[in-house]
Amino acid sequence: MCGIIGLVSRTDISGDLYNGLLELQHRGQDSAGFFTYDTLKKESYLLKGIGLIQEEIKPKRILEELEGDWGIAQVRYPTIGRTSEVERRRDAQPTYASTPGFAMAHNGNIANIVEIREELIQKRRYIESECDVEIINLLLAEEVSRITDSKEITRESLFEGVRRVMQKLQGSYSVISIIRDVGFLAFRDPHAIRPLVVGVKTDGSIGFASESVALEKIGYRLFGDIKGGYVAFIPEGTLEMHLERLVEEKPAYCMFERVYFSRPSSVIDKDNVYIKRLNLGRELAFEMQEKYPDIVDRIDRIAPVPDTPRPIALNLARKLGKDFIEVFDKNRYSGRSFIKPDQKQRKATVMNKLSPIIDEIHGHSIGIVDDSIIRGNTSKVVVDILKKAGAKEVHYISGCPQNKYPCHLGIDMPTHEELIAHNMDVEEIREYIGADSLIYISIDGLKRAMAGKNRSQDYCYGCVCGEYPVPPCESYKKARIKERATS
Repeated sequence: MCGIIGLVSRTDISGDLYNGLLELQHRGQDSAGFFTYDTLKKESYLLKGIGLIQEEIKPKRILEELEGDWGIAQVRYPTIGRTSEVERRRDAQPTYASTPGFAMAHNGNIANIVEIREELIQKRRYIESECDVEIINLLLAEEVSRITDSKEITRESLFEGVRRVMQKLQGSYSVISIIRDVGFLAFRDPHAIRPLVVGVKTDGSIGFASESVALEKIGYRLFGDIKGGYVAFIPEGTLEMHLERLVEEKPAYCMFERVYFSRPSSVIDKDNVYIKRLNLGRELAFEMQEKYPDIVDRIDRIAPVPDTPRPIALNLARKLGKDFIEVFDKNRYSGRSFIKPDQKQRKATVMNKLSPIIDEIHGHSIGIVDDSIIRGNTSKVVVDILKKAGAKEVHYISGCPQNKYPCHLGIDMPTHEELIAHNMDVEEIREYIGADSLIYISIDGLKRAMAGKNRSQDYCYGCVCGEYPVPPCESYKKARIKERATS
């Protein structure tokens, strides 16, 4: 669930690259990195750091250390790798192989990474990080080298190389790459699990990003999306994009992007994220009136857990005829608890980021709306804060069904053991978090909310129903269980 952005222009892009990546900070807080390339000077620049973008990579460093008319950048949310400072620096993206001059950043998760890593090592391709983007980069370089016999790289040889890579990779990946002296490359897995939008500027500049908001903020107009199984190529010295389908598209967009991860102002794969969340509120209201009319009668106000579920709570309140209020003042500098690298940091973040607005809570029966309940960290703390602030009752409402199954496609919940809904039934969870009632939207309700310009079956619901567009690899599951046990 990282955030990536790539820009192709005829003028310096370092400032736009930096500002665009800032708009994707919500997608990753572990590290950030930039690679820029000056197509006239034939010089490249790489700058990476751990933590938030502005903690180590300040605007002054961008202006002093980066230049170029082409660039890629990434904020990382690790679903693989260790958590020490040295290892986090090593795993930061973009990755760059000076021979043959391939730079790459990606968003996603490669499920068969163990097998591909072993295959590359046997061929004396030495891997320096735990990050799967290095695997993709080395794999693409090797395939292209085979096709060209180490001679000139052409668009045709690149496309054939990407097609072979797609045949080998299992998982989710949206990839952007700069190949020195050749061109800019972008491609997306056949299921289009992770987003990759395209934008254009009036001067002909072309941009790629995980979310439209990153491009629109720096003056790009949304053009569309790279579809699943497609590759885009811009030859060096031009601003002409060549697009080709390499394998058949089988959409399985991540529903969790819409429920939780993406910015509400973003449009991805024709989905307006804000509208999808309003739809969730509508479906929750319908189900609560049908199944829990007594609880609806007891609730006198609806409030969100800041910030993602705000549209869900707003429309739920509208449809139920309840007051919509805010009961928390959120510390904007605490970051997102879900994407912290370990359990200790997640709990600390939840505790530090929410302060109750007591006058809105005391003596009231609150329907508190969250986007989802994964590990139970946030919900338990939220209920405790509300109760201590004098809430008469706390009814916890989730805009996502029970997350009972792990994700191997880019969300950091790879094992059953860490999912509270896998280990407890609804009543046990309610008791654990201390709520007076606990309501989840149904899977059918979720699917109705997702339907629109895309069909409801065009989404991946693996984490709530256990059915995946790409089957999990046993080697990956074993590696993640071992990693969790030792981290």
